[in-house]
Order: sequence, then C-alpha cells, then structure tokens
Amino acid sequence: GTMFLYIRKYGTSEARAEKTEQDAKAAAGDTSAPPKKKKERAGILEGLVLFWNYNYVKGIFAISCLFMVEVTIVDFTLKVLAKEFFSEEYPCEITNPDCYNAETQEFGLTEEATNAMASFMGLFGVATNSLSFIFSLMGTSAVIRYLGLRLTLLLFPSLCLIVIIVVRL
Repeated sequence: GTMFLYIRKYGTSEARAEKTEQDAKAAAGDTSAPPKKKKERAGILEGLVLFWNYNYVKGIFAISCLFMVEVTIVDFTLKVLAKEFFSEEYPCEITNPDCYNAETQEFGLTEEATNAMASFMGLFGVATNSLSFIFSLMGTSAVIRYLGLRLTLLLFPSLCLIVIIVVRL
C-alpha cells in the first residue's frame, strides 16, 4: 500500500531519469525523439504462461507443493503425538463431566492437559520461529555457498522427509 502510493506520487528512479532527459532535449529544441511507447502489461494468465514455458518454474512449484505436503504431515503428527502425551500425563476420569462425554462415551482432554498442550505448542512455536530467524540471518548464505543452490533447495524437503520417516518409526 505505502510503496504503491509513494511510487505513484514520485515515480521510479528510471522514470525520473527519463523525464529529466526528455526535458533536457525539449529545452535544447530537439523534437526528434520518438514518441514513448507504453510498456505492455502482464495479463491475468501470465503466470500460467510462465509455468507452461519454463521448466524451472515447474520445479519451484513442485518443491513448494512437496514442502507444503510435508509440513502438513509433520504438523498433524506433532499435534497427534502431543495430544497423546498430554492425555496420558493428565488422564481424564469417567467421573469428570468436563472431559468425558457419557452420551458418546468418548474421552477428551482435561483442562490441565489442554493448558499444558497450549503451553507446549506456544513454546514450540517460539523456539521454531527463533531458530528459523537465526538460521535465515546467519546460516542460509553459508549453506548455499558450500552446497550450491540446487542441492540446498533439494536438501530441505529431503531432510523433512527423513525426519518424518524417523519420527514415525
């Protein structure tokens, strides 16, 4: 929003330089400059055209999709394992109407288990995001320089897949 308004009001450095050049030519009486053509704007289907024409765009798409599938599996597994752990740590009694549904005969989480799980998920989120931030600032460029871009891009989904397999065993 803000950047759009700024560029709309003041223009880009290229546009300002071009305008200054045109003003200088006009002041010198040079009217032989060709009329300025409008740059063709990308259409609504330009993304699909790029996807169809360039294999590297297809590769980026495939890695992104694989990553999202892995993240979904890891996130679901984490929550299932956490729920199992905290339901065993703070068991629900049949006499407790807050966590036991007599009608369906299903056990839920006690209030203590829910609070412990929420605390764990909050701590896990802070730790994960902090580690990700630190690695983004300090480690990404070193890994890319050492392994190269292609191997680095393939490394992350591969490591996620290995972690999924190890955790599930």
